[in-house]
Amino acid sequence: MKTHLFPNFLTDKLEYKICKNYWETKIEYLLQKDKIINPVQYLNTQYVNGLEQLTGNPIVNYFIKSKNKALRIIQTEPETETVEFSAWTNKFQTDDLDTIELVISLELTPEAEQVTFDFIRKWIVSDFSASVMEKYIDYVYENKKSLQTANMT
Repeated sequence: MKTHLFPNFLTDKLEYKICKNYWETKIEYLLQKDKIINPVQYLNTQYVNGLEQLTGNPIVNYFIKSKNKALRIIQTEPETETVEFSAWTNKFQTDDLDTIELVISLELTPEAEQVTFDFIRKWIVSDFSASVMEKYIDYVYENKKSLQTANMT
């Protein structure tokens, strides 16, 4: 059985706030540690009346101007006993912004968090291109499938 972190984040406003702060603190620490400065939110997560959208899409998002890269994490409600995780790169364009974002969608478990931070390091700190990042994502998925298959035999 997998342990989900913040399992009630979509139904408990305080837990949502704590979960969001958890992500922000850890990601901003990673970026500061590697001297990546001034990450800014590029997606609006508030309703017109100013209240926060508590949907988990995104739970956090950052645009790093110096790298012209973005990061969006979508946290979904825990529904499985397995590690639910997917990632991809996506062209993101508005009137004000033309960038490539790394999108990570997950049910938050310690294992999913570990892979997330590995991907963030590769995407932002190591500055992988979109094509290299996609290949790396595929490599990680294939490796995980091989390990799961080997553990089942």
